[in-house]
Amino acid sequence: MDCKKINANLLLTMAILAALWPVPTVHAQPWLVRGTVTDASTGQPLPAATVQLAGTYSGTIANDEGEYSLKVQQLPATLTVSYIGYVSQERVLTAPAERIDFALTPVPFLLDPIVVTAETSAEGIMRQVIRRKQEWRPSLASYQAQAYARRVLENEEGIVSIGELASEIYWERERGLREVVKSRRVTQNLDAQEAYISAFAGFANFYDDDIPFIGHTLIGPTHPDALKHYHFDLIGQRYLDDKVVFDISVEPKNKLQAAFVGRVSVLDEDFALLEVELAPSRASMTSAVPLPLIEHMDFAYQQQFRGFAGGVRLPVDYRASMAVKISMVGLHFPAIKYDVVTRLSDYQVNVDMPDSLYASEEVLQVDSLAVAQDSSFARLADKVPLSAREQAAYATIDSTMQFENAFQPTGFLARLLVKEQADETEERTEQATEKTGVRVEPSRWGSVNLKPALRYDRVGGAHLGLEGSRGLGGGLETGAATGYNVGLKRWSYRGRVGWQRTAGKVALEYGRGPVPRIPSDSYFPLLNSGQFLLGLDDYFDYYWNERLRARLHLALPSQVGLAVGFNHEEHSSLQETTSFSLLNRDWRPRSNPAIEEGRLRSVEAGFEWGEPYQPFGITANRRVAVGVEHSSAGLGSDFSFTRLRLALDGHFKTFLKRRVTPNALDVRLVAGYSIGDVPVQRFGSLEASMGFFSPFGAFRTVRGHPYEGEHYAALYWEHNFKTTPFELLGLWDWAMRGAGLVVHGASGRTWIDAERRAKLGYDPRYEGSFRHEVGVSLMLYHLLRLDFTRRLDRPGWGVGVSLVRFDFGGNVTVRM
Repeated sequence: MDCKKINANLLLTMAILAALWPVPTVHAQPWLVRGTVTDASTGQPLPAATVQLAGTYSGTIANDEGEYSLKVQQLPATLTVSYIGYVSQERVLTAPAERIDFALTPVPFLLDPIVVTAETSAEGIMRQVIRRKQEWRPSLASYQAQAYARRVLENEEGIVSIGELASEIYWERERGLREVVKSRRVTQNLDAQEAYISAFAGFANFYDDDIPFIGHTLIGPTHPDALKHYHFDLIGQRYLDDKVVFDISVEPKNKLQAAFVGRVSVLDEDFALLEVELAPSRASMTSAVPLPLIEHMDFAYQQQFRGFAGGVRLPVDYRASMAVKISMVGLHFPAIKYDVVTRLSDYQVNVDMPDSLYASEEVLQVDSLAVAQDSSFARLADKVPLSAREQAAYATIDSTMQFENAFQPTGFLARLLVKEQADETEERTEQATEKTGVRVEPSRWGSVNLKPALRYDRVGGAHLGLEGSRGLGGGLETGAATGYNVGLKRWSYRGRVGWQRTAGKVALEYGRGPVPRIPSDSYFPLLNSGQFLLGLDDYFDYYWNERLRARLHLALPSQVGLAVGFNHEEHSSLQETTSFSLLNRDWRPRSNPAIEEGRLRSVEAGFEWGEPYQPFGITANRRVAVGVEHSSAGLGSDFSFTRLRLALDGHFKTFLKRRVTPNALDVRLVAGYSIGDVPVQRFGSLEASMGFFSPFGAFRTVRGHPYEGEHYAALYWEHNFKTTPFELLGLWDWAMRGAGLVVHGASGRTWIDAERRAKLGYDPRYEGSFRHEVGVSLMLYHLLRLDFTRRLDRPGWGVGVSLVRFDFGGNVTVRM
């Protein structure tokens, strides 16, 4: 054999193996690098310093103690640490290292005065930031990132709970956000099986045009119209390596504008946001916290941004803190502090999103298998390190440390909360019992909802009763009520059965007993009972009604409801039976008028759009309701008439529309018209104040009982300026305490034919002309109103109390 040939083949084989053999200098096994980032001159930690793997989108931020941890995939690798006002540092890693500390050298502040030109003024700089954003934002079609979020809840004594989350974030311009939870860890007093909180819950990207804040949005500092709303001022310059960073203060131009205050940092030449430190303005807080219990509340936000391909700027973190003090006379809670830190890393920009994520409308999705496999929360090795306090909290907080104990109220009203807390504890105990598999079957009547039915008036006297309802399954529901009228010495009964489906419901009801002659949209019998017991006028008149009613309700799209019904009623008059009051023993109430007795059979139809009417003006009403009732001899009725009813309610935002509760105008129009001989028990009415209670939708300069007539029409309006007048006067403490101003008015009248009025047999509340009034209300503690009203058509004043309005939504229902 030729030795030279053998040697040549051997050398060729060795060369091929050498070429295929892994390079020994590359470390393929990922490992964790930990360390601190500090100021080289003082040794102080640099919170939120960014640590980046050069050439990648993988990085992290330091915690408040300057500690960081970052996973390195392979060698060689370069770590870059940066912090505004300091010289960035780089460390090249050629071998695994478990700890690398960075001490950054401060860059001296510029001592020369800042030369301001049109381009270097704060407004000019922000104009460039907005222009650059409008250039790169359209190119951002999608991104994917790894998210880590930590939420820490504290009271005055220390940490109460901690929750951590690791998830994958997917965002696409057309289809929106999706989040997949991969790992979760909580302190032992939190139930890990309860609903997950998104890493993006409450998250805000301060590069967006509109920034979410407590249920609404505030205009962001890079909004296209930001220069119209904000005053920007150049307050300093710093360096990031050899580039200038402009520090610019942010304040709303209008002190009543719900907006942000604070500072933004802009990188020169790139004209890009590097960092924001912002808080809601005082005007934002006064409108965002319309609750009498909130004594003090603070929010603060911090965020950093980094550049990506194509000039895209995306957030790498989000840090938010909230401090709130809940207190009122007789009730004080410990101060609450809530901190959130979110880190975003490993961005992939403008990549295709998995279609499977968008098969469901659910934004937050949980990878249950991944969560179960990572019970120790080890999947995300390079999370933002826990502080020493947070590590101690994980070690010491156990399942016995419940929230009701951590935030136990004090004060004489605190005792009222004891029962509610005991009920919640009992419920948790029952849930824990269910998890162990031990179940106690409910009693046969366990689903019956029972409650007392109590009232007091001049006709029935004391009504002592009980009412209840029970679901039978399949949409069937029954209800019944009974009670004894002490003054009349007669029993009242009511029974109802209904069948509820998505498209509507059918209901059949039978009842007998005393009922108000003219029903009210604003008041209920129990409220009237208090007025009558105090020796004030009984708001209602009454008659005996034995009735059978059938109803069909249809719920249509777009909050539209239709209803039809049939009434069979037997009417008879009643007389007053009692005059007892607590404060005036010699007082005699007005007589209860006789009605037109007989059998009334009628058919009804109704249309309603919008939410159901909410009385007292507590919430905004947006609705249209139309109803018609017809009775004739052809139906076997002793009465022949047709009556029409109309109610329009509107709520219109007027000023400061970006606030949670902006200034608003509320209007209510009610009208009714009848044809034929409508009996007095079917008259229409215009509401009056009930004693000193003067809610919206009632005339505030008349008290006792309502106006009535065959026809009626009235317009009620009020404009709620909220806390704005006190803010304009600089009385911010008053504004935060809920002091505000409302201007209101009303006009209306009823009509009764003169010949008909002469035959009524009683003197109704009636005026033959329009009544006009206007007034002003002082809001107190976001809860109560003092109403001062002047009558315009003749001399007269009214002073009353009502409730402050809250703008909450509702579901559509149909009432007849």
